[in-house]
Amino acid sequence: MTDFGAALAHWMQVRGVGVRELHRRSGYSVGYVSQLRHGQRNPSPEAARDLDDALGARGELARAAVPPARRPPACRPVPNPGRPRPPLPASG
Repeated sequence: MTDFGAALAHWMQVRGVGVRELHRRSGYSVGYVSQLRHGQRNPSPEAARDLDDALGARGELARAAVPPARRPPACRPVPNPGRPRPPLPASG
């Protein structure tokens, strides 16, 4: 379970709110809320704030949200300046 999932489960328990009730309060689907609670997905910052507001979590859920992993930039091999390049084949 993610930190967000654990925090969401905690606040749902504290407030006595199930997945369906949180769906009604927040507008997010039952499936999405369940996936968040079980750590199968990470929320957007906006979703975390919305769920925080719906549960009155005083910003704890918003702080626990983890931004989605960013893909590293595409890398191209850089020739090693200390090693000479192999000769090109002769055309002919």
